[in-house]
Amino acid sequence: MNAPPSSTHRRPLRSDDCNLMSDFTDHAAEEPELGSARERARDMTLLVERERIAHELNYRLIQRIFAVGLDLEGTIARSRASEVTARLKRSVADLQAVINDIRSTVFELHAIGTQRIGFGQRIQAALADLTENRDIATTLQMSGPMSVIGDDLSRHAVSVLDEAIGNAVRHSGATQLTVVVTIAEELNVTITDNGCGISADTQRHRGLPNMASRAEQIGGNCHVTTPVGGGTEVNWTAPFAH
Repeated sequence: MNAPPSSTHRRPLRSDDCNLMSDFTDHAAEEPELGSARERARDMTLLVERERIAHELNYRLIQRIFAVGLDLEGTIARSRASEVTARLKRSVADLQAVINDIRSTVFELHAIGTQRIGFGQRIQAALADLTENRDIATTLQMSGPMSVIGDDLSRHAVSVLDEAIGNAVRHSGATQLTVVVTIAEELNVTITDNGCGISADTQRHRGLPNMASRAEQIGGNCHVTTPVGGGTEVNWTAPFAH
């Protein structure tokens, strides 16, 4: 007895079928690429926005705060009341602390979504920003492996640089400024200027207590002295781990 013919009939593949399968495969392969492209575009948009915010903070907000500080210092010079003078000096120191915090935020914004900004780069940027358009010659010397400095220690050290360089630029009348950063058994930062020097009374403000406090927080030391030839020398040291 002959078997009945099969009810399932398969037609041979035609060229149209092959083209359809090829299109489907191409679309499937393109999906990850499209997703990656969208992600890159989104990351780029965020990066551009962060750069815009960082620029606004660094070049507009900081300059406005700096101008307010200069006005207050002019008022201090004319003040005859010791209590008012002391309050104004504290306000100037507070404004400098705000500027330092903004600078730290700017560096962090630059670092988000991009390669981490190194300690050496932060030093160079701080020195350039604080002495820009100033009649002062600067020298920067760095030695040792900058990459061993972590973010926390870097923030402290750059804030100290902001304080010391800012004092030299705004108050000392210095024409020369030297920054030496050495990394060996510990971090050693020395800022020297040829300005008018700093008196014992002056050491109680202008951000000097802040520099000493930062050193104490991380087990380091801060010394402010007058070199033999005059001027001011700030030596700030800190261990790598605390």
